Amino acid sequence: MIPVLYIIAGCFNPESAGHPGNRDSIHPAEPVKITYTITATLPHDTSYFTEGLEYYNGKLWESSGGNMLESPYPSVTGVVNTKTGKNDPHAVLDRRKYFAEGITFFNDKMYWLTLDNGIGFVYDATTFKQLKSFKLPSLERKGCYRHRKSEDRPGSLAKGS
Repeated sequence: MIPVLYIIAGCFNPESAGHPGNRDSIHPAEPVKITYTITATLPHDTSYFTEGLEYYNGKLWESSGGNMLESPYPSVTGVVNTKTGKNDPHAVLDRRKYFAEGITFFNDKMYWLTLDNGIGFVYDATTFKQLKSFKLPSLERKGCYRHRKSEDRPGSLAKGS
C-alpha cells in the first residue's frame, strides 16, 4: 500500500494545480469568447434543406439534401442568388438513391458527399460534369462532413455528431 501512495503522491504537482493550461475533463478551461457583428441578412429558399455553404470564386454555393423517404427537399448544389435566395442548380443527385450532404471545392474540383450511401462524388468545378465517385470511410455515416485545413490541402472527413 505504501508504494502505491508514494506513486500517487509523486504524480501530483501542487505548483501546476491552479494553472489554466493543465486543466482536465473535470475542470475544463474556459472557452475563448468571440464577438461578431451581423453585417447583412440574406433571403433563403425554404424549399431547400441546407447541408453546406461555401464561398467559391466570388459566388455563394449551397448544397441541399433530401431523399424520397425522409424529406421533400432536393439533393442539389448550385449558386445562390443573394438578392432572391434562389438556388441555380449546377448538379443534381437522384433523390431515390442519395441524400446529399456538404460540398467543398479544391483544385478546380467540387467534392460532394452523401449521407447514408457512403459515397462521395467529384465534379469538374467549371463544367459540373461528374468525374468520378469514391467510397467514404465508415464514420457511422451520420453527420459526417468534409473540412479543409488550408488552401493547399483538400481536407478530411470527420464525424459531426
